Amino acid sequence: MQASSGKKFATLCVLWAASCAAIALNLGSVQGSPWLGRPLDIRIPAQFSAQDDPQASCITAEVLYGDTLLDAGKVFTRNVPVGLVGNARHVVCVKTSVAVDEPVVSIQLRVGCKEAATKQYVLLAETPPTMTAKTAPKIRVQQLSNRTDTRTRPTASARLTRAP
Repeated sequence: MQASSGKKFATLCVLWAASCAAIALNLGSVQGSPWLGRPLDIRIPAQFSAQDDPQASCITAEVLYGDTLLDAGKVFTRNVPVGLVGNARHVVCVKTSVAVDEPVVSIQLRVGCKEAATKQYVLLAETPPTMTAKTAPKIRVQQLSNRTDTRTRPTASARLTRAP
């Protein structure tokens, strides 16, 4: 009986030590969205352990557009100290020099030198807004008639045409 509880205690200690190492470096949720036709530009909050030097944080990212792995030379990562945002004191920026050409973007981010954390992110790329207030076509409203009937409110018919 005592040998069994000693094994349980040892197992518990090992699991506790592993969990402490796991929470020493934490990666948050993605900030930003991938846009079809534009290079990837996202940010991920990170909290580093006391043993890791955030300036030499050994950040690597593998980026896939659909099933296509991007060449490592086209993926750029950077650690930016931001003070305190939630629990994070740093933001890991992941950028690419290649435009997103697939609706599914997968990122495997590895952060940390001595204690490393790896997290997989799967994102859906969005279609960029095609019309903004500046690019929307100007529309001219041309009044065709205006009839007044004593039984109903005045009504107006209009034809929408594109302004020159």
